[in-house]
Parts: sequence; structure tokens; C-alpha cells
Amino acid sequence: MRPAFYRAQEVGARLGPGEVLFRTVPIGAELGLRPMQVDFYQLSRDPVEHVAALLADKALASGARVLIVSASADRRDAISRSLWSREGAFLAHGGPETREASRQPIVLGGECVAPNGAGMVI
Repeated sequence: MRPAFYRAQEVGARLGPGEVLFRTVPIGAELGLRPMQVDFYQLSRDPVEHVAALLADKALASGARVLIVSASADRRDAISRSLWSREGAFLAHGGPETREASRQPIVLGGECVAPNGAGMVI
């Protein structure tokens, strides 16, 4: 059995252009894990840094902490600028290496490691 994260990647890879905006895939229960929800977003109009900030804002409003992951340092920088310049209010965040990362509402990193106990991963 593959871990839930890899199963989610496989499902996401099968989404075709224009097929759906998002798809919810319940996974994890068959591995004895707490079931989780995985949504896939197909970006066709808005840049990823805008959508990541929008999703993070909604997650924070619901009380969740957020982990945003990108292997690209340039992409993380663009997302960081978007988080700091949100219309109405900035979204405070830091990297996993920042002091007291466990207290950050949003952690922006290159690996899927959530020192803030994030309940949402983008």
C-alpha cells in the first residue's frame, strides 16, 4: 500500500485539462490513518501565488494553520510577497527555519514538514 500522500499525487496526475476545478479524494482510512480530504485545483487563470494566498486566508479564517510547500525558492518568494500584500490585511508567515516556527499561522517551506502543526497543506 502506498502512503496517502503518494496516492494523492497519483490522482492529481490523472486530472486532465478542463476536467474539473477541484476534486475531493477521501484517502487514509484504508491505512488505519485518520481520513483526510485532498482537493486538487486546476489553475488556468490566476497565478499560483494569488490562489495560495486566497486558500491560506480562507484556512486561517476557519482556524486552521497552513503549510505552503514549493521546491522552487523563486516560487516561495513570489508566494511570500503575495501573502504580505493581501488586500485588506497581510497574512503573517515564516519559514520552517524561522525562530518559533511552531507559532507561525502559515509556514512556507520547500519540504512537506509542518513545524506549526498545520491542518492544511498547499
